[in-house]
Amino acid sequence: MPDIEWHAFDYEDRAKTAPPRNLWHELVWIVERYYTEGVDLGYYDGYTFRTYAGSDDCSVSYWAEIDYPEPPEGWDADDEDEDDD
Repeated sequence: MPDIEWHAFDYEDRAKTAPPRNLWHELVWIVERYYTEGVDLGYYDGYTFRTYAGSDDCSVSYWAEIDYPEPPEGWDADDEDEDDD
């Protein structure tokens, strides 16, 4: 399991605590207080956090970048698009 670097998020200090611009609208891990009560997926829209479903009715206290794995060895995206004629 990769190490996850959690970042505190403060709604009153968004400029310093929000994800960097390159992560806006990208899924990140979030810790949400009221509905999920734990780790969930969400994204920062440039102003506030939203849940994976798109609702801004949430209270995020921490966020972390998702470390996506590489695809399995031998997987070729070009092969996935070919028709089986």
